[in-house]
Amino acid sequence: MISKVYQSNSTSLNTETFCLGATTVKMPAGRGRSRRHNDFGAECTARRGITPINNKDNMCLPRALVVAIAHVDKDPEFRKVRRDIGKVQTQRAIRLVEEAGVVIRVEGCGVDELQQFQDHLTSYNIVVYRYGNKGRDTPVRPVIKLLHVLKMIRFCAEIVIEVFEDNHVLIITSGRGAHVVCEEVKRCKDCLKSMRNGRVHTCGEVFCKVCNAHKPSPHNCFMVVDHGKPAMDSTLIIFYDLESTQEGVLPDGTSLLHEPNLCVFNQCCYTCIGTDIKICPTCCVRNQVLKIEPVARFTEYVLNQRKIFKRVFVISHAGGLYDNQFILNHILINTDP
Repeated sequence: MISKVYQSNSTSLNTETFCLGATTVKMPAGRGRSRRHNDFGAECTARRGITPINNKDNMCLPRALVVAIAHVDKDPEFRKVRRDIGKVQTQRAIRLVEEAGVVIRVEGCGVDELQQFQDHLTSYNIVVYRYGNKGRDTPVRPVIKLLHVLKMIRFCAEIVIEVFEDNHVLIITSGRGAHVVCEEVKRCKDCLKSMRNGRVHTCGEVFCKVCNAHKPSPHNCFMVVDHGKPAMDSTLIIFYDLESTQEGVLPDGTSLLHEPNLCVFNQCCYTCIGTDIKICPTCCVRNQVLKIEPVARFTEYVLNQRKIFKRVFVISHAGGLYDNQFILNHILINTDP
């Protein structure tokens, strides 16, 4: 490696003292979306829409049922039921088991017990969803907001009960008003794509987020032309230009000092923009020329306009390299520390 660095200096000896500098570059490594939660318990605790059932007995299902029923019915003691304050959750779960005539096995409830609870709770629809990961024995947990679990997927509360043996989530809803979503969202019989009721659907089309519209597939688009207009309410735009002389000499004796002696600016507001009027009823005289103390007077004028208009934009040609430097210097000199 050293011999390649020498190049034309091939006469150098290896015994000479030299400094070797190395630069390392870490190549970026891409990866997919990382999981925010390591396990099912952590996700249930983190998501506000899922209520964990913390118990040490085999009554996971009846406990989840009484919590979900309290939420659906807007029970004033829902907080006590959810947190089992004063053993309210435990007492209601035991009463539900007795009323439904369910015998809970040592290992907990299964499909048969769930069907018995559904037969007893005729005014409610029980839906059980399986968690995405396999190989875990997860107790039943009531879902207060289904959208937290299904990632904004619409659902109908009147669907058939789905029961899984592991990693299941319980959803219980009232039958009232459950048909509204199914009336709004339909599924095409040919391509099986979901669509809103009332919209003309064409098989094979896709929704483009860039165009914000449905387009035929394949659809390759780029940046969309922005035809919108910015909000100009209570807005003033000022275009200015400074001219200067170089008559003063700097302390070094060789450089000349730039001193502004003329300021010309043109302004337009939300009333006169796009017109040729010289005097606007809102921002007054549009073209102005300042010859005496142009920087100080122009800065004071802009600050006064800021009190009248909510937004004031000041634009100059090559302002960052020249014109704006005089304005900034004037502000710094006249600002109290």
